[in-house]
Amino acid sequence: MAAVPGAIFFGWLGDKIGRRKVFMITVLMFSLATGAMALTPDRGWVYLTVMRFIVGVGVVGVAAVDMPLLQEFVPAAKRGWISGLSIALVPGGRLLAATSAPYLGGVVGWRGLFALGLLPALLAFLIRVWVPESPRWLIGRSRIEEARRSLSWALQIEPETIVLATSLPQPQRASWLELFK
Repeated sequence: MAAVPGAIFFGWLGDKIGRRKVFMITVLMFSLATGAMALTPDRGWVYLTVMRFIVGVGVVGVAAVDMPLLQEFVPAAKRGWISGLSIALVPGGRLLAATSAPYLGGVVGWRGLFALGLLPALLAFLIRVWVPESPRWLIGRSRIEEARRSLSWALQIEPETIVLATSLPQPQRASWLELFK
């Protein structure tokens, strides 16, 4: 239920303020909402439902912005594999939670298990430090030098050796019906 509004909103927001920022926002969103479930009051099913909805919006928001960001940096020959790996991490996280819960649940309890959901928030810090902004997004905002540095990070070459266009090509217009042909 949260997938549709989350994907649409965060995909749009990524185009507006940058994929890297939205990537950090969505990671924090699902992680903090998961951790907040540790505070669920007794008979607090409404609270738990709202937090789960927020988690869903955040998780799908990550997918909406990390895929385009990944694909800008990954060579074409490896895009399918890397994209598949990225998407596989979502059910992989659920699998890790499901397999570790029987062992950790007895030690930390159900509230402690939800509190462990705060750990992915550390990813936001790593994204902030390590992941550059989308070069395409930067060029679209006339931030050419930043785009050059972003590409030099990905290509592991000196920024001065990268020649970039100063603007993006104009998108071709097509009707919605063209999508279904």
